[in-house]
Amino acid sequence: TGYTRAAGFSLVSSAQRGDKRVIVAMVGGRTSASRNAEVARLMAVAFIPLGAWLVAAMLRRPRTVPLVGKNRLHF
Repeated sequence: TGYTRAAGFSLVSSAQRGDKRVIVAMVGGRTSASRNAEVARLMAVAFIPLGAWLVAAMLRRPRTVPLVGKNRLHF
């Protein structure tokens, strides 16, 4: 965990359920609470079975995550 003015609130976390391990790295959180909530959400989504995850992804409104410069990541 950490904070810098340039990167915001950051966190790298891992979890394992059975034989599946998930690693989440997040930078750019506005607060530690919002960072923690987003990492927890990403972990929960990562452990959803793939079929259910695809349905949830299709129903979800697209999000844009700003990257360095003019690049954007859409998911």
